[in-house]
Parts: sequence; C-alpha cells; structure tokens
Amino acid sequence: MATFRGFVGGKVPIVLLPEQFFREVLPAMDDLAELKVTLFAFWALNRKQGEPRFFTREELEANPVVLQALESEVETGKTALWAGLERAVARGTLLRLVGRAGDQEVECYVLNSEKGRQWARDLEAGRLRLEVPALPAASWTSEPGRIFALYEQNIGLVPPLLVDELQEAEETYPWAWIEEAFLLAVRRNARRWSYVRAILERWAREGKDEGERGEG
Repeated sequence: MATFRGFVGGKVPIVLLPEQFFREVLPAMDDLAELKVTLFAFWALNRKQGEPRFFTREELEANPVVLQALESEVETGKTALWAGLERAVARGTLLRLVGRAGDQEVECYVLNSEKGRQWARDLEAGRLRLEVPALPAASWTSEPGRIFALYEQNIGLVPPLLVDELQEAEETYPWAWIEEAFLLAVRRNARRWSYVRAILERWAREGKDEGERGEG
C-alpha cells in the first residue's frame, strides 16, 4: 500500500460535499466503483464555473487519475467508470441529462439537487439547452497554483487583486493554452495579464485555430 505524504498547506482548492451524502448515501453504498465515481463527480462539478453545472462521461474518461483509480485486475478503468455512473444514476445521486455538442447528443450528468432537478425539468420543457463546449477540458488534474509561478516568471509579482482571477483561469482553460498565451504576450512585449486573458477569451470564443489566425 502506497503511503500518503499528507495534505499541503496554503491556499488549495476545496471540494464541497453535502452532509446528506454522509448520512444517507454513503452508508447505503456497497460498490467501490460507484463510491469512487461519485466522489470524482463531486470533484468535477466543484471545479465548474457558472450554471448549469454538469460534466460528461468523456471528461472523466480523459482524466488519467480517474481511470487509474478505477482500474483493477478484473475490469478496465473505463468499464468501471461506466458501471459506476450507471449505479450513481440508479441510486439517484446523479441525474443523467442530454446535452448537445454541435449536432451530436451527449450524455451529461448533474447532481440530484434542487437545482439539478430544476434543470432537468427545464430541459424537458424546452426552456433549457445544455451546450457541451468544444473547449478542451481544462487541466483539472494538474497541480493547482502553477499559473502563479508562470505569472511571476513572465510578468512579475502577483497582485492580490488578481489571485482569484488567475485561479479561475487555471480552472477554465487548458494548461497548454495558458502557457502559450503567456509566451505570445512575452514575444509581443505585452507583459500584462489583460493581454493574456484576451488571448484566452478569444480562443475560447472563436476556437484556437481561428483565434490564432485573427491575431496574426
């Protein structure tokens, strides 16, 4: 058994779980894959911005931490992920909704909370559409806080007023985009966060390839 070195200090992301989960859901679970998938679902949903907050199976499949945690001698990580999601939906912990990525239907998952149930009703009534973004999944498995080091290497000391905004950017955009945007700012002698942020927002809005052509 691998030993755990302990939790790090400083400002780190916190994953919130409802107390009801520990009182009613956890005691009833008898499947390890369901438990792990449910915890990973809370992790994914906590890192989302805006509403409605949802995640897709593909997001979890693309996360090596998830697949490694679910893999065993008898089944692959993906197989365990699918089974865990099915059990979480059957139990009622998660709700499965249908979103769209372009012209393709995509299964989306939300927490079975008051808001989640309202989103499900709105979706069924046609008052809501779940648009699955074409933006690649942000590097939510990466070590938090790397953007601060990148900022200090390329721009200078991080002003306190920018801390939350930088953290939000790190959780929103792929890490490769963030690194490249800083590099472009340095190359163009525009060493300021507003310039880096504008590049990231343009890539998210127009697509990275189109955004790069527009910058050229």
